[in-house]
Amino acid sequence: LLDMPAWSNFCGRAEPRHRRLCNPGHSLASYMMPKLTASGDGAAPDRISLEGHGGDAVPFALAWQLLMRHGVDKVLLPAKRWRGAGAELASWDLQDAPATLPWAFRSAFTFTLAACTSSDPEHVQRRALDAASEDWLAFVEGDLLPRLEQIRDDVDAMERPLFRFWFDGEGVASLQADRFLTEQAWHVAIATGLLVGILLTLRTGSLLLGPLGLGLCGLAGLVAHGLSAASSRRSFAALTLPCLATGW
Repeated sequence: LLDMPAWSNFCGRAEPRHRRLCNPGHSLASYMMPKLTASGDGAAPDRISLEGHGGDAVPFALAWQLLMRHGVDKVLLPAKRWRGAGAELASWDLQDAPATLPWAFRSAFTFTLAACTSSDPEHVQRRALDAASEDWLAFVEGDLLPRLEQIRDDVDAMERPLFRFWFDGEGVASLQADRFLTEQAWHVAIATGLLVGILLTLRTGSLLLGPLGLGLCGLAGLVAHGLSAASSRRSFAALTLPCLATGW
């Protein structure tokens, strides 16, 4: 992810003090694979860089103690993936039974971009925040989501995968749902139209009302697709028009 040009460009828009939140971000790999550096020429390494580019992995106990000291343990251990009923993150340490060990770790990346200031007029703030939101959704839909899905598919295609892969983020779930609904809109419109045509023909015994209902439902599907395609933020309500046509 960090090697993506779009990721570098988007992260580069953050202020220097915030860029470490998106590159390298927070991950277990950064603590397990630290890079040793020296402060002077020819001197022995006297500092570590938590960027995950080290040549050798450190013991897990050492990495865990370091990330605990930095206060990122709860960031890297998502509660939803915790094994065992009622287990609390704070109750786990290296001496606990294997049944309580976490079986999922999370990498967290945060993009903190300045859009406006509190002294700007309200309409300026609203316009700036809307523009920032559109930029983020364009980045997620055009670059980030395809890459994440490719990683997931590559992992699923392994004969014996060593791990499972999940991802989530601001706007990801809604974009996935919108994509699914948009791709299925034509199927829903066609199936609903045929159903309306058959039911009307059987109910009324008229060969005119059946095709008319079919045409109305197909038109509703076209309108729904046009409305969703014309807006950068697709509306779930727009895709319900074939169902509304059926009820009518």
